[in-house]
Amino acid sequence: MAMATSRRLRLVLVAVLTACSHSWVIEEVTTRRRALDVLVFQGSSATADEYATARRGSGGGVPAGEDDAIDALTDGFDDRGRFTGGGTPFYYEPQVYFIAAASGGGRDAPLERQRGVIGSVSAQLRRRSPLIAGGPCRRRGSSAPSVPMPTPHVYVADMLVHATARRLGVGGALLRAVSGYTRDWEVEMDERIPMVLSVDSDNGAARSLYEHFGFDYLEENDIFCVMVYNIH
Repeated sequence: MAMATSRRLRLVLVAVLTACSHSWVIEEVTTRRRALDVLVFQGSSATADEYATARRGSGGGVPAGEDDAIDALTDGFDDRGRFTGGGTPFYYEPQVYFIAAASGGGRDAPLERQRGVIGSVSAQLRRRSPLIAGGPCRRRGSSAPSVPMPTPHVYVADMLVHATARRLGVGGALLRAVSGYTRDWEVEMDERIPMVLSVDSDNGAARSLYEHFGFDYLEENDIFCVMVYNIH
């Protein structure tokens, strides 16, 4: 894939904010080490040190070094920190991650454990358009529809901001990073590509963020909403 090197090699510094003695920057994840930090932040993985300690405590096999631990904990990720596993269809590009990382201040244990990550989001170009499958609604006798997706699109997922960093613009900055990723693909493919996401209908805070950013609704029911943003 011939992508602009400016996207693949850069640290995306789309925002710097000072608030309550903390500064943060937006980065594109480009290593497995940083991909592991995202997983730790999301609560889906141990740290490399925790993994190595558990291996030593188990008494079985050779204790894992840091590199071995990172490789084991980021199974499915490539060396550029992109997720390529899990049966990813060939018409999906690798899933990339953007993070908000604390660049100063706070030394609290949670931030140190996740190496400063205070926010994350993923983006993935999908050349084909699957349906978001419908399901039973809370209302008796009704069901959620299947929603056709635009072709192609960039699917936005895994948006999470640390509780102490909310309402500081982190979510919007992460979405702007995804917008830059999407623009790069528009240039590469010479066509308009929308950003698409789904969100639980009762997640008012997330819906407000996406509405404020400019997302419109493709589908809205009592289980989930599908939202789309067309870059201008």
